[in-house]
Amino acid sequence: MSKISKLDSTLITNVRFPLLLLVILSHCVIIRTTTPASFALNGENIFHMTELISRSLGAVAVGGFAIISGYLFFLFPPKRYLDLLKVKAQSLLLPYILWVLISILAVWAKNQIALQIGFAPGISDVEISTLNRLSILELMILPFNGPLWYIRELIYLVVLSPIIGLLLRYTKVAFPIVMGVIYLLGVQIGVSNSISFYFVVGAWLGYTGRSLAGSLQIPTYLSLINLMAYLYIVLFLGDYPWYSTIYGISSMVLVVSIFTLVQKLTANEAFSHAMASLAPSVFFVYASHTVIFINLFRGFGYASPLGASPWGHILIQWLTAILTTISAYLLYRVSSRFFPRVTALLCGGRA
Repeated sequence: MSKISKLDSTLITNVRFPLLLLVILSHCVIIRTTTPASFALNGENIFHMTELISRSLGAVAVGGFAIISGYLFFLFPPKRYLDLLKVKAQSLLLPYILWVLISILAVWAKNQIALQIGFAPGISDVEISTLNRLSILELMILPFNGPLWYIRELIYLVVLSPIIGLLLRYTKVAFPIVMGVIYLLGVQIGVSNSISFYFVVGAWLGYTGRSLAGSLQIPTYLSLINLMAYLYIVLFLGDYPWYSTIYGISSMVLVVSIFTLVQKLTANEAFSHAMASLAPSVFFVYASHTVIFINLFRGFGYASPLGASPWGHILIQWLTAILTTISAYLLYRVSSRFFPRVTALLCGGRA
């Protein structure tokens, strides 16, 4: 079993909350589209730009999380497959099931409250119709709590981990390269090709005993050049035939840039201390933010006068992200203070 260096451990701790913020921001958008923006400076187009950028950053953040998961998994591999399944049942499967059930209950409660205060049946028609249409098993697999799809994909990869380990052992670096090609070409393999690729990259780094901090570095000037290219791709090339491929390449570089930036910021004691204190809340905030908070704040925002203009929509998006992050974190603090065992269960032992 390998040992993780202090540098790598600190990097993983410090990068988790920034990645979470990108996920939350991406979930605050309503229109899921890659339709290109224009160069117009009117409110509607600028709002569309913010949506395109926010939406795309969620995929980048998930890539970062997947690298960490793969790295830690293969840096500390279990001796027996059965032991692995027992550990992951507690750290992934049980929290997954519990949060889907909590999400179902939260949506039902929101709908009942909406009826009591005079709203039409179904404060969110999509959520309520989904609850009424699907069985509990289908809601689990979907999953009903959207962001938990990442946890679902991790569970699949855990089950497949012996095969991944064998491929890493016998094909060496060829395996992550092939997975990268599959990801860039958009080939469907049953498990999310983006998460699979980033997970395998992290797995290869962990399996070969490489330093995460030492491997995920890029010069600042290349990061800036790629950032400008990334923004252009996301904003204006959404209908380009090879959009997924060029976006995939640029997002790979952006993931490395995020790790590099956080590594540099880690030298700042205040930043490092803040990220270390926030890190234990990441899983809880990630699992709770969409159904419990985003729909609530966003719904009130669009029902307010702000919902009447594109500029108001931009403000709603950012206010939703800020209020959701603060509220979910405060809920975590209250839960961990008064119900520490329940919180630990909901976080798979991470709290």
